[in-house]
Amino acid sequence: MIAFTLALLLAQSAPPGAPSSSPNDVEVRRAPVAFTASNDAAIIENSGSTNFAGFKIAVESSGSALVSEPSGVRRGTVSRATTKWFFSHLATDRPLDRLAVDRCTKPVSFASTTTVAWMGQHSPDLLCGGSGAAAELSRTVGAIERQLGVVPQKRGLRYPL
Repeated sequence: MIAFTLALLLAQSAPPGAPSSSPNDVEVRRAPVAFTASNDAAIIENSGSTNFAGFKIAVESSGSALVSEPSGVRRGTVSRATTKWFFSHLATDRPLDRLAVDRCTKPVSFASTTTVAWMGQHSPDLLCGGSGAAAELSRTVGAIERQLGVVPQKRGLRYPL
C-alpha cells in the first residue's frame, strides 16, 4: 500500500524546472472576441474560394480593427496614416458601387472577391483591377491586410479514399 501511494505521489509531482501547481494558481481564460463592428466601420470582405477560406475585417476610423478568420476573431490596429488615407478615399469615392473596375472573368471554383462596405454602400470586386480610385482603394485594402497579418488560409479539404 505504501509503495502504491508513493508511486501515485511521484506520478503527480511536477518534473524539475516545471512551474509549481499550487491551489492559488488559477488559469485565466479569456472570453472569445465577437465580431461586432460599429455603424461607421468599413468592412473589407474576402469571399474565399474552394481552396481558401474567406475573411472579414472591420476597420474603425480610430484605426482599431477586428479580423474574422476561420481560426476565430482577433483584434488589431491599422496605422494612423493608412486609416486616414482609407477613410478619406471612401468619403471621396462615393458612391462606391460606381467605382470603375475592370470586367474580369474568373474560374467559378477557384476565384474570390474582395469588396468594401461603408455607410450603406458596397464596392464592386476590387480584385478585378481598375484605374484611378478603384486601384488606389484596392492598394489600400492590401496594405490594411498586410498590417493586420491577414493571409489566406487553406480550407481543410477532405477527399474520400
